[in-house]
Amino acid sequence: MSNERGVSMMVEYLILAGILTVFVAVATLVLEDTLKRSQVSKVVENQFSDVASQISAQIVDMAALYPKNGSLKARVYMPSAIGDVKYTVGFDEINGSRYIFISSDRGEFKKYLSLGSFASLRFEDMSGITHSLQERHELMFSSAAIIYPKAVLKIRPSAIIEGSSVTIDVSESYSPAYWTWIVKSWNGSELVSGNMSDTIKEIKIYWSSDMQTYCEYNSTTQSAVCNLTLQIFDSRGYVSSDTEELLIAKKKDVEPELYVKKYVTPDVVQPGQPFELHIRIVGRGFVVEETRSDLSVVTVIGKSGSMHAKNLTEAHTERTKFGEFSYSLNPSVLTANFSVEQRHKNVYVVAYTIEGMQFWNPSATENLPSDVTPNGAFTLYVNGSEVTRGTNVGQKEAPSYDGIRFECNNGTPELFDKNNNRIPAYGICYETEASTGNWSISLVVSNPESLNVNILVFLSNNPNNYKTADIVVNQKEYTPNLIEHKFRFEPGYTKNNYYEFAYVYIPGQYAGKINAWLKNVSSGRFSFCQNNTNPSGKVCFIQRVPAGQDIPIYIVPSKIDASRVEGSLWMEKLDAAKIAAIRFVRESLNESDYKGLVDFSTCAYAYEVNSSPYLKKLTTDSGNVVDKIKNITAGDWTNYLEALDYARDVLKENETIIGGTKPLIILLSDGKPTCRQVSNNPNSNCPSGCGYNCSNSACNPDDCGSQVIPKANELKDTTIGNEYIDICTIGFGERSYYNETILRAVSGRHTLGGVVECYYSAETLQELIEAFQRIGRLYKVAATNVSLNDTIPANLNLYLYPEVMPELKERGNSSCSLDWSFQSGRTLLNLSCSEIYIDDEIEIVVKLVAQETGLVPINSGGNITFVDVNGNRKSIDLNVIYVNVTKAKGAEVRIS
Repeated sequence: MSNERGVSMMVEYLILAGILTVFVAVATLVLEDTLKRSQVSKVVENQFSDVASQISAQIVDMAALYPKNGSLKARVYMPSAIGDVKYTVGFDEINGSRYIFISSDRGEFKKYLSLGSFASLRFEDMSGITHSLQERHELMFSSAAIIYPKAVLKIRPSAIIEGSSVTIDVSESYSPAYWTWIVKSWNGSELVSGNMSDTIKEIKIYWSSDMQTYCEYNSTTQSAVCNLTLQIFDSRGYVSSDTEELLIAKKKDVEPELYVKKYVTPDVVQPGQPFELHIRIVGRGFVVEETRSDLSVVTVIGKSGSMHAKNLTEAHTERTKFGEFSYSLNPSVLTANFSVEQRHKNVYVVAYTIEGMQFWNPSATENLPSDVTPNGAFTLYVNGSEVTRGTNVGQKEAPSYDGIRFECNNGTPELFDKNNNRIPAYGICYETEASTGNWSISLVVSNPESLNVNILVFLSNNPNNYKTADIVVNQKEYTPNLIEHKFRFEPGYTKNNYYEFAYVYIPGQYAGKINAWLKNVSSGRFSFCQNNTNPSGKVCFIQRVPAGQDIPIYIVPSKIDASRVEGSLWMEKLDAAKIAAIRFVRESLNESDYKGLVDFSTCAYAYEVNSSPYLKKLTTDSGNVVDKIKNITAGDWTNYLEALDYARDVLKENETIIGGTKPLIILLSDGKPTCRQVSNNPNSNCPSGCGYNCSNSACNPDDCGSQVIPKANELKDTTIGNEYIDICTIGFGERSYYNETILRAVSGRHTLGGVVECYYSAETLQELIEAFQRIGRLYKVAATNVSLNDTIPANLNLYLYPEVMPELKERGNSSCSLDWSFQSGRTLLNLSCSEIYIDDEIEIVVKLVAQETGLVPINSGGNITFVDVNGNRKSIDLNVIYVNVTKAKGAEVRIS
């Protein structure tokens, strides 16, 4: 038993020892791992903090530097493993706070670093994730203030007869990204489409039965006001739309009216982002015989002697501006450089050409003054200073070169060959004392054509002899920097399509540094632009100018410092009057209007323009009147009295035929009345045995005015049918030539408010054309006495005022003015238009900013008052519109 017990204890000891050994071994391993993990955890935590801090620092830098629009990219440096631990980095949000997190692959290590409120304020979104084993780690910042697209649709004309074309204009639409557009009809179907590079298209609009359903249909006038809708789509996915009205009629029975449109662009913005308020007024409707009385118009053209110039002297005053020109100049300059040594006593320069210069010769150029020769084309500069002519070098002192002797007579070179035969040449020569050093020669040749020009410099050690001089030669082809300005007179306005004259004027501040020629295409010759004292400058003049052909003006610098030239183009006053009157008859009057013609000088003359035995002096055929206007010739005095008598007689020739029309006299004159009535026989022949006295002393303006004004009042009190005669007058040319007071008093247009003045003044051709056009438009008005008042509330501010102020845009012939003021923080807009005509467009543009978010009302309570074509006062309330102000989107940061 004892032996067994001993063995048993030994075995037990061995078992316990073995267990203890295993325990110790296992415990040792576990403790070692725990210790290791404790150390690794410390290292990982510290390293994770370093990585997070680096990312946080990058974000703080971005927040300090970030642009409102754009992007930043920063590289993040991260170890691929920390203590053999691979990990990921990203952003997380917990309870509204932003964190950078770092997590090991197995998930046993995770670190959060708060970014605080700074990043929350600066950045809208923080997202993305990156793994430590990725080759590259980046932080990408991007920010964009959203610029919403804007859609603007304009349709011209605003009223059409069905089957006619309209222009679809979306060119004022915009998006910062690529965009396309589509215009849909009243029923939603596509009419036309395009993209941002194709914004104006023309389409035809036809009548359809669904207009009665989808449009504002008027069965009485058989017309419909339909909405066309524009939508634009940009590549960012944003859409914007706009709507415009179009009046479509089966016949022209719709009276003129005003179409008003108020809108904002864009209609979605962010706080502080500018947007535009637009208020657009359009004259809409038709002007034809059904919508107003036909006109019976007598055009009365003054053709006194001052309307015609027989020569250049008269043309200085009896002319009308029809154009201008302006160019920058860069003179062509030839140069030669040389050195003067101590032994040289004199310098002798000869610049010349042996080629013909037709622009400077009477054989090809007219109006050359006797003292003007081709030598005048040469201007010489020595060491930067212009030299004057006056040098003389006789035969005994003159040098020779290449077999040619170079003499000089008053600054003009004279060339002789070895046989003493003169060689024709043009140019300039100059002699001066020498001073040692480097010299420069510059030459300007004012000639429209290229030339071969020689510059010779003779350096002599004998002041009185150049025969043994040193020679510097510079031979070049000279090509001028030529300005060729072309103009033309339009055909169809004068007898045989010839104009009386063309006159070119270059003011004195430019004339001294250029030479100019005007080509007479009839003769093929040139007119030299001469120096003139009144007006001061240079003047060219040619007569009998063919219409429809380009007339060139050649302008060449004559001085080295010539930098600019400006000038004006003029024509005969009577030719200008013909153009304006013919355009009025052709373009401003309808086919159904009656037209007549009276001209006057010492006597008046009423033209027969109709073959009808019942109405000879009025016609609806514009061509007959145009032909008569073309053939008017000028001369003699200015008989207002007989002109008014004859115009009245034309209108009263057959009141039955023209009854129901509106009678109108348009009187054009460039002079004061110089004839007075001395008998009671207004129909007698003038001047022999006549009832009018024509002479310098016949009347002064007051004397004639005392007769002319009562005569005009008599006419304005005369009726044709139920319509009073209107008289519109045009003072043409210099105001000092005519009596504006008399012309104003003679004029008068009958309105519901009484007789109003109908006087216009015009000095240029364009102003004269516009004067006639404005008279014609008086009878094509859509509305008169138009007044708009609108208020922008105090919570909206003018953008960058006063640098950017409210703007008035006018398209057409309206006459409007815009004023604005500030009251209690509000902006008050006031628009005033005396007339708005059909197809006129008036637009107010105000740039604004809003700071609060939401649907912000732009204005309220605005209205437009006006008088319509029937004399009724009307009012249109302006609708309240809104801009959608949305919260600005913040910046984004993404890690990858």
